[in-house]
Amino acid sequence: WPLLFTFDDGWRANLDWALPVLRDCPWVIFAATDAVEEGGIWWQEALLWALRSGICTQEQLLRRAACSESSRHPELPSELHLLLAYAGLSGQGRKVALAPYAQRLRSRYRGQSMVSAEDLGLLHRSNVAIGAHGATHLPLTHLEDTERDLRRARNWLNDMLAPQSIAAMSFPHGRW
Repeated sequence: WPLLFTFDDGWRANLDWALPVLRDCPWVIFAATDAVEEGGIWWQEALLWALRSGICTQEQLLRRAACSESSRHPELPSELHLLLAYAGLSGQGRKVALAPYAQRLRSRYRGQSMVSAEDLGLLHRSNVAIGAHGATHLPLTHLEDTERDLRRARNWLNDMLAPQSIAAMSFPHGRW
C-alpha cells in the first residue's frame, strides 16, 4: 500500500521531529510562504492561539480588528472568519492588534515556530518534497485573486529551492 505523510503550513516541529523519524519514508511539507518568510510568531498563530486558549472570545477579537458587520462571513467557521477579518487589516494594523497575544505566545516558545527558508532547503536536500500551501494561507474561496496568491507561493518556493521543483499544493483550510 502506498503511504505518503503530509504536513501543512511549515511548522518548525516538522524539521525537529518529523525529519529524524521519517527519514526513510516519503513525505511532503506544504509551506504557507508568508508564514515561513515572516518567521518568529506568525500572525495567524497569535490570533488563533488567543481564541483557542480562551484569552479572548471571537467577539473581542473582532472588535479589536474593528470588523464591520458588512465584512463578516457567517457561512464560515469562526476561526476562518477571524482570519479573514484580520487579513483585511494593514500589516501594521494587524501587528498592533495582535501584539499582546504575540508577545505572550512568544514567551512560550523556544526559538522559531515556523521553518525558515534555509530549513526548507535542508529538508529539500534531505529528499523531503516541498509543496505550496498558498502565500497567505487564507481560504482560496475568499481571496480576491487566487491565482496571484498561488503563483506568489510557488515562485517564492522556486526561488528558495531549485527552480521548477514545486509541483504540488495543498488547499489552505481545505477550501478551493
